[in-house]
Amino acid sequence: MTLFDELLEANASYAQTFPGTELTAMPSRHIVILTCMDARIDNFDAFGLAVGDAHILRNAGGRVTDDVIRSLLLSSDVLGTRYVAIIHHTQCGLWGTTNEAIQQRVRDDRDVDASAIDFRPFQDADESVRDDLARLAASPLLRKDITTAGFVYDVANGRMRPVASAEGNVSPSIARAIEEFRANAGQLGGEYEDVPVLLLHATDADSNTERVTPLTCQPRGDSWAVFASKAGASSDPYWYLNLVAKPQVTIEFGAETIEVTARVVEGAERDEIWEAQKQASPQFARYEASTDRVIPVVVLERR
Repeated sequence: MTLFDELLEANASYAQTFPGTELTAMPSRHIVILTCMDARIDNFDAFGLAVGDAHILRNAGGRVTDDVIRSLLLSSDVLGTRYVAIIHHTQCGLWGTTNEAIQQRVRDDRDVDASAIDFRPFQDADESVRDDLARLAASPLLRKDITTAGFVYDVANGRMRPVASAEGNVSPSIARAIEEFRANAGQLGGEYEDVPVLLLHATDADSNTERVTPLTCQPRGDSWAVFASKAGASSDPYWYLNLVAKPQVTIEFGAETIEVTARVVEGAERDEIWEAQKQASPQFARYEASTDRVIPVVVLERR
């Protein structure tokens, strides 16, 4: 039996119990994941996704190429996606090598000239993510309302961390959101029009540098509730971990800058705030259904 025969046999078993599906080609969470073809990366369990949630694009290194732009154009303009996550990883086969080295290896193996191919090798995973985010931002073909973010996945421990841009924010799209927030006294347009949003200034526990993160919030008098939903992913967002480690932080809300103390709420207090948020923003109910986590609720209290 060949490997292809094994695939066919496995599929036959799968098809016997296939329940059918009401899913469409449009991903329910309107996101595209671009990552490496590396066999160690499980795009579903690692990122809290289910079949039907996302479009998954994979190539060597998870790099933004002309063909990735082609797929993103179809995904966004035809099938409605509005988010793109670029995820590179540790121990990548393209790390630390060069085009010349790869081309020479191909030439030595079977006397083939691959000099016309840019394999997009890199020396630093964070820089390669920034480079690909910049390629997306510079493309005249892609929609300008697409939100992008970059990450590095560690194949040794399964953890994913955000990549800071040169300006200290997660991605160019977040930088644009921060600029829009500040230019309009805390108001955003598009899908966030009329949605309360704050900017959280928190110190990164790993690098000890300040990170600015836009967050949906629930104003509560002299405090603000925020929600560590991470869009229903299986792990807590980094900003939440940073708040737990260093709860004395600053926020921007409206045109005001405010010093606050973060407090994780539990029990009846958490449940009351969480239920109110689901009523105000139904997507939070979907996030809750997508994860086994009890999504943390944090109250930021004015000092």
